[in-house]
Amino acid sequence: MTAGVNNTKEHIIPNAIGGRKKVENFICEDCNKKSGRTWDIALINQLEPFSLLFDIKRERGEVKPNKFTTTKGEKITLRANGTMTLGSQSFRQTPIESGGTHFSGKAQTMSQAKDMLKSMKKKHPDLDIDSISGSLKENSIYCEDEIVFDISFGGHEAGRSLVKSAVAWAFESGISLEDCDEAIYYLKNPNAEKCFGYFYKSDLVKNRTKGVPIHCISVKGCSKKKQLIAYIEYFGTYRIIIRLGSNYQGKDTISTYGINPMTGQTIDLKVDINLSDDEIIETYNYQSIFEDKIEEALFEVISTAQQLSWKKEADRVADISVNEAFKQCGVKEGEALTDENKRKFVDSILNSETLNSFRMHGLKNKD
Repeated sequence: MTAGVNNTKEHIIPNAIGGRKKVENFICEDCNKKSGRTWDIALINQLEPFSLLFDIKRERGEVKPNKFTTTKGEKITLRANGTMTLGSQSFRQTPIESGGTHFSGKAQTMSQAKDMLKSMKKKHPDLDIDSISGSLKENSIYCEDEIVFDISFGGHEAGRSLVKSAVAWAFESGISLEDCDEAIYYLKNPNAEKCFGYFYKSDLVKNRTKGVPIHCISVKGCSKKKQLIAYIEYFGTYRIIIRLGSNYQGKDTISTYGINPMTGQTIDLKVDINLSDDEIIETYNYQSIFEDKIEEALFEVISTAQQLSWKKEADRVADISVNEAFKQCGVKEGEALTDENKRKFVDSILNSETLNSFRMHGLKNKD
């Protein structure tokens, strides 16, 4: 960590999880790249399920699809727009008693299915893949099984990423790096004891908006206690206390940065991190972790993700059904609908397989 040497702009909260604000004159280019490849990537990978569920808005780049497993062991690929595809393609060939072979298979996409046919053509030159391609069907079904998400969090790699973020925000807030001696020692020494712990004893965010999966960093300096501490929160769920230094000589200060990663908008948050040294040590020793509080924090934001997913699917279904209806009634763009067109349009909507499938899925998951 430097001042003005090989200066780079460092995201205080990683861009990959929705961070926007940057700090300058904080870290050299080489350290920025190294910490990004190791510390930040560990944190990003652990939080990736949340990035997908909340369809976060990055400053650059999009959230990549990720593979998960259902409770029945089926592999699926989940995308940020809420759609899923089979986790892998499958192919079977079965001999027919009367002679010949029956081929069947499943693919994630139509182009992948056509690639499978080309591969079959190499082994079976007489195969008429053109006629088979014409009979390929694209089928959409809803996954009725629960998806298993690994929401475990922690470790020294991810831990160093979050400590780096806290130091970056302290620096951006005008606090000297010398006052962040405990945190910097942890960052620079691979075998150092961690200077952070998880805190669920109480909610330190005093004006939290229910259901918003906030990212938050707050730094407080207390000259009387000679204490410089930080609080970090990711997706409204992971809540961490960090002691940046225990010999703080600066003025009393508190500075907070909050953001809604679903929109990229900054949030004005009030955070109260008035903790004693004993309470901080308790967090280091995992004594401020309460399972019921973790579940409460998680379920509050997961309900938002569920509502978002449902709305995106409803919009997708509506678009498909309306476009199908216009095709069925034979109206071109810009043309007025006759009474007959209107009748066909309504009939198409009422009999839409896509819409009816969505309704049935909704009824099954009503509870």
